[in-house]
Amino acid sequence: MDTREVLQPGTVLPFPEMECTVETVIGRGSNAVVYQGSYPDRQHPELRHRVLVKELFPFHPKGLIYRDEKGEICKEPEAEELMQLHRHSFEKGNEIHLRLLEEYPGDIDANINTFSMHQTLYTVLGFSGGRSLDKELRASGAAAVSLAVHIRRMQGVLRILDAFHASGYLHLDISPDNLLLIGDGKKERVTLIDYNSVHAFQEVRSGRPFYSCAKEGYTAPEIRLGKRADIGPATDLYSLAAVFYRCLTGKKLMPCRLHTVCVRAETQIFQNTVFD
Repeated sequence: MDTREVLQPGTVLPFPEMECTVETVIGRGSNAVVYQGSYPDRQHPELRHRVLVKELFPFHPKGLIYRDEKGEICKEPEAEELMQLHRHSFEKGNEIHLRLLEEYPGDIDANINTFSMHQTLYTVLGFSGGRSLDKELRASGAAAVSLAVHIRRMQGVLRILDAFHASGYLHLDISPDNLLLIGDGKKERVTLIDYNSVHAFQEVRSGRPFYSCAKEGYTAPEIRLGKRADIGPATDLYSLAAVFYRCLTGKKLMPCRLHTVCVRAETQIFQNTVFD
């Protein structure tokens, strides 16, 4: 059970020259909680910029990473290693996001800045409205969306993955909750909102340890079984095919049986794996 205490609507995060107000929770994963928020324009303070605020707040199965009464993210000594693992993943995801944004500004959404506060990290991301594919599928069901719309969305993700793979990166966490739909009709576009499992292809093949998060029904077998020699661009394509299957049928591709210790958070199963 996920017992993480999220920030309440109206909470103010006093980032330097960017005082953000939390409005609602967008989603939560094994690594972080994402909020929709806003901050006032400096020239016209009555107007506000809408953003996403991503808070590094790892899920711990025993609740050993938690928020105290002051809003600080705290950890028990035995959770120190897990916290550092997730912090490294969070920081690396931001670095890769910025590098991809520099090369493909038309395909990658804005990463505005990252701030250290409350003994954790907060990344402020650009946001122009949107809803997660997962929530839309839960609300409308597969039959309510035409095949043409599903295909157009998958093509949008393929364009983003093409940018990742052309730059030598693997996403390794394609799932409906990480796909954000922006706009409606033919003007709708899709974007990725989580970079914490992104790794350079050479890093995966180098033999150095790396972190990944497996989700039941979407993660490729080579990730679940720890076969790092088989991990590559096709790993991302497997996950996207699993998302497409969910779009068409309303069901997950298969009931994955994970052979390592898993922790359940809400309706997701997270398998935190370190490849040695």
